[in-house]
Amino acid sequence: MDSNLTLCVQVNTLENHSLTKKKAANSGVVALSGYEFQRNCALFLLLDNYDSFKDKDYFLCIEHYDDFLFCYRTADSTQVEKIEAYQAKKKTGALWTIDSAMGEVLGKMLEAGHDLKNDPIPKSPDYVQELTFISNTEQDYFYNPKKAEMEQGKIAQKVLISEANELIKFDELPLDIQEKACNYIQCFYEKYDLDDHQDGLCDVRFQFIELQKTPQRQKEALYGLMQNKFPHIVDSKAAVDVLLELFRNVEYTYNQGNDVQLMDTSKRVEGHEIGNTLVILDEKQKTYDFWRDFSADFSKQVSFPIKVVLKPEQHISDTFELLKDMNNFSYQVIKSYVKTHDYMSKGTLGEMFNDYLIDIKKSHHTNLSDADILLAILCSFVEHYC
Repeated sequence: MDSNLTLCVQVNTLENHSLTKKKAANSGVVALSGYEFQRNCALFLLLDNYDSFKDKDYFLCIEHYDDFLFCYRTADSTQVEKIEAYQAKKKTGALWTIDSAMGEVLGKMLEAGHDLKNDPIPKSPDYVQELTFISNTEQDYFYNPKKAEMEQGKIAQKVLISEANELIKFDELPLDIQEKACNYIQCFYEKYDLDDHQDGLCDVRFQFIELQKTPQRQKEALYGLMQNKFPHIVDSKAAVDVLLELFRNVEYTYNQGNDVQLMDTSKRVEGHEIGNTLVILDEKQKTYDFWRDFSADFSKQVSFPIKVVLKPEQHISDTFELLKDMNNFSYQVIKSYVKTHDYMSKGTLGEMFNDYLIDIKKSHHTNLSDADILLAILCSFVEHYC
């Protein structure tokens, strides 16, 4: 039997899956529990490479065209100049190989890549994209020639993508391994009567990510990475959980009109949201530390309820959330007043906070309690002066 025909027979025995993320446009609601690895993988890449992200104008999409995307805009924020699309899969037992299952994965990636190129979002003239298959299981790609092929001079080829060799482009694979993959991709296309998008193979990459197999171990790795990359954020667990919640919010969102488009802002986590979240987490920690170090002094002149004294972290955290709400007029007034009025020449911290309280109440009518105003003053003071 012809080798290509044999491959196609193997592919046709696969379970009939939906073809691409585009075909099942609400990628955020079906089988939610299966997406945890994808979220963890996206956050790991973001944290591990945050120095290269932080100064760029970018957004992240979850379950939109592919498992997740990093999209980078031009300096003037008017066009997309690069997209990094990831197909993230975990696997237990055997390693990944070039077989019918991988042919299906690559076929779907190529179709997603074709759709990304044709997405109506404005793109720069120099637009580029990368389509990456990423897994925490090693990828063992090999070619073993048959006897007749060996007589023609063919030799065995092998590429292992692992911790020691984390990333390789498709066109860097030995030609015989490339051809083997192309045969499986072609059979996948023939099975579903799909257009051939193998011209996009130049965008394909394979990557190994060092994440543990279980969700809990993956979370522990993220906590450790957060602590290593952001040592000033003491509660690394809370920081990771907050960022993952940002990801969940867009992951669980239906695509508008069941239509996948990058212009759909409801499926994005903007880079500035991630940056602001990290800044707020840092400010919260600084405020916790300030309270711990100085509350015994300023509480002699400024009275806080027992509930605040017993659980200051919770009330400080709640206050930061209220200050973050641009529609909360009273809290924005307090934040602005503290920012524009420097009272640090006062004799003591207690006198300073008390004078802020008196003057803010004189200048602005509010239904907030004195304790709520003082907490807002405290958080705003640490943010702007400490």
